[in-house]
Amino acid sequence: ADDDETRKVPNLSNLGIPGGQIRHPDNAMFTGYVDTSLEVQYESSEEGSKTFSVSGSGDKTVSEAGLLVGDFVRIGSEFESQVEDIKEENGTMILELKDSLVVKKEDGKENEEEPSPTQTTAKLFVKRENSRLDQTPVISIAFNLARLHEVTGRTVAAVELYKAIIKRNPAYVNSYLRLACIAIDCGALK
Repeated sequence: ADDDETRKVPNLSNLGIPGGQIRHPDNAMFTGYVDTSLEVQYESSEEGSKTFSVSGSGDKTVSEAGLLVGDFVRIGSEFESQVEDIKEENGTMILELKDSLVVKKEDGKENEEEPSPTQTTAKLFVKRENSRLDQTPVISIAFNLARLHEVTGRTVAAVELYKAIIKRNPAYVNSYLRLACIAIDCGALK
């Protein structure tokens, strides 16, 4: 039972299999956000911020922090985005994200003066895979979930799962067949 529970928990080192990573929100049963033990600082303003300095990274290099360009991250409890660039400036890690974190005005304060931007700190989480797909019976469940995605029009999520299945179990012929059917339906093959 303990082993079964640990398979549901993602960890920072599980980057997935190249070419078979699972990141789509519809496939969340195979992923989760992991606490990086780092915090980010940013300007909280209505214009938003795409650049975040990482505090607590002084003793860690970029590779030791477990963050990669392309990773999906969560800042605090709600804001999610994707890492577009990671730099080091004066010993501080700087993250450039795809989306801006915008702090909205509270209702009823439209007539007041514009508040000046303030520095805000929040915890940083990174999306990683759990090990559910490492179990042979779960491959069939993932295939059935991919079929459900496919028939309900969520093609991107379906393709992601089919590729993940093939990377983990190359003998699973049905995934190849479904990818070929999707390619034909999309007009990629004639």
